[in-house]
Amino acid sequence: MRLVHTDLKPENVLLVSRAPFRHTSKMTASRIQKPVLVPPSTDVRLIDFGGATYDHEKKSSIINTR
Repeated sequence: MRLVHTDLKPENVLLVSRAPFRHTSKMTASRIQKPVLVPPSTDVRLIDFGGATYDHEKKSSIINTR
């Protein structure tokens, strides 16, 4: 679609799978070690294209600030 999102941040990236996270054999690096949880899939969906621009449109060197 040749779109530039312009507002990528964690709040605008969603995991696709609704399945629960699963435990792995790896442990966290913190003082209190716990099993690491991982999502069942790495598929993601982007949301909030309100500030998106088409690739051919004129853009500023600053895309977005918070």
